[in-house]
Amino acid sequence: MDCPNPKRSAVPGLPDDPLVEILTRVPAKSICRFKCVSKGWLGFINDPLYRKSLPQTLSGFFLSDTFTGKIYRHFINPTGKSVSPEAPSFSFLTNLHGVANTTFLHSCNGIFLFGHGPDRFHPLGYLVCNPATQQWVAVPSSGWTPSQLKEEEEDYDSDDNEDEETSHTYLLFDPAVSPHFRLVMFALKGGFSSEAAVHTYSSETGVWIDRSGGEQSKQREGDEHQRLDTFGAISTLDGSAFVSGLLHLVVSPIQKDREVIVAVDGEGKTRKVLHYPEKPDQICTDVIFIGQSQGRLHCITTDRSPENTVSFEIMIWVLEDYANERWVLKHSVNSSRLFGNKNCFITFSHNVVVAIHPDCNLLYYFLHGGRILVSYDMDSDKLTPICIVGRANVHATPYVPYFAESSALRS
Repeated sequence: MDCPNPKRSAVPGLPDDPLVEILTRVPAKSICRFKCVSKGWLGFINDPLYRKSLPQTLSGFFLSDTFTGKIYRHFINPTGKSVSPEAPSFSFLTNLHGVANTTFLHSCNGIFLFGHGPDRFHPLGYLVCNPATQQWVAVPSSGWTPSQLKEEEEDYDSDDNEDEETSHTYLLFDPAVSPHFRLVMFALKGGFSSEAAVHTYSSETGVWIDRSGGEQSKQREGDEHQRLDTFGAISTLDGSAFVSGLLHLVVSPIQKDREVIVAVDGEGKTRKVLHYPEKPDQICTDVIFIGQSQGRLHCITTDRSPENTVSFEIMIWVLEDYANERWVLKHSVNSSRLFGNKNCFITFSHNVVVAIHPDCNLLYYFLHGGRILVSYDMDSDKLTPICIVGRANVHATPYVPYFAESSALRS
């Protein structure tokens, strides 16, 4: 049982409970600053009993292989400092009976989703866990298999890549609303086929539901709860964001020339379709990343006009008015400032945005194929190398710890 340490009183003479109540209403960035006030403040904020209730901010990054989803052992501090032996890890999952070949799939608000099976696109089951509390729970397979989407027409002939069937499973967790989590699995056929299966899971019921069967599940474009399969492929390398209780993904429409941002709920229904922002004079805009920062959806775009062969503008937008889809340009910077003087192809082949800081205007990205992690401060225009990773094709997942124990997970 966690007990408060009387020697860690932050403000002598002030009872701890009212102080905790006050601090729960303070932004996470301010909580971090309070740690520097004194040893008393540091001990109080880090006390295991109190930190469960206090806002948390970016603690670091977990690294995984971009293609296989294998988690690497080391954890990266966002300031570039060495990590302590108590740094978060997934070592508590290594000896689970009947679970092998785990691959990282997704994370949301401090808890992580792993698949286990032959590869990350065809999991035989799932693990949902919290590295801060070392709680976890096993989730069975949705029951979907690739054969469910095979074409039944005997004369159907297509390229093998276009016929490849894969699944993408996402985790939705909002502890401010419920201790329970949801999984949403989209099974898609390769290419831009509109065929798809949508399965959802709730930890509250412990049941998977197939949301893709029957004529009633087929929506026309423009319907309020349009299904994701009417859009096509999910752009998994462009990030995702959990904002306002909805999962936001970049998807490629089947019958349109430009990507859109789709907001999906825990039942796999499309609740909103957002068009990405662009300047009026731009003719070739690409989305390179979406993320959540300071409670709002952010979108990073580039101007990929044909004449921009060496350098181009990178724009960071914030969705100030979600209901009316009003994007505001927050910051812009030339690609040569972030990536050096290299042509467009090399830049996007070897550098990738991995995160926006959840509480301040910091952008994190990889240089040289994932070998160097760098931060860029939009306010000061300062570049800071974080660490040398030393390997290519690395995915970095930002980690904001959630210290409260959940009834949906077990120790």
